[in-house]
Amino acid sequence: MEYTIRGRCGQEGCRERRYYLDEGIWFCRQGHQQEGRQYEAEYDQYGTQGKTNRIKKVVAEKGHRTYRGRRAYTLFLQVYQFILWKQCYALVQARGFPEQFENIVRDLWALRLETYSNKIKEIPEEDDQPQLFSSQPNTDVESEPEDFKPKSNWPRLIDTVGLCYLAALLMRIPVSICGMHR
Repeated sequence: MEYTIRGRCGQEGCRERRYYLDEGIWFCRQGHQQEGRQYEAEYDQYGTQGKTNRIKKVVAEKGHRTYRGRRAYTLFLQVYQFILWKQCYALVQARGFPEQFENIVRDLWALRLETYSNKIKEIPEEDDQPQLFSSQPNTDVESEPEDFKPKSNWPRLIDTVGLCYLAALLMRIPVSICGMHR
């Protein structure tokens, strides 16, 4: 039975504050009928109290963005830098490398980043609006653009391990290439 909290009953010294509804009449938990507190359902609401209809929400489709030009390479370098930071953080926290290790890797990355900033300036700035691709099938088939293919002069994921190893060599931390790769 579902109770509703209201004011005190007050009949025969009853201090009950919880009430239930039975056939449109309110009763306190002790069974005292409350005068003047009747519940009448309107004709429009008749028969709908026990049934709940749930409407399913329309699922909004998530689009995939494809960037081109300077924006694409800038985002690529930011993601690369994030991966490098996560690797340094793991080496410092889990493997016991000194805290200065992150600073040295950051400095090495800053030196490397200068060469990439010059390359980004050379890239022509294409449309700034990202293209949104839907997961729904299209009738016309699109091929991958030519500038999407990976280029060898941009950093690869294995280069992050090389930067960490170079920083370990500069700090004279005894670690092998195989240990660093693991």
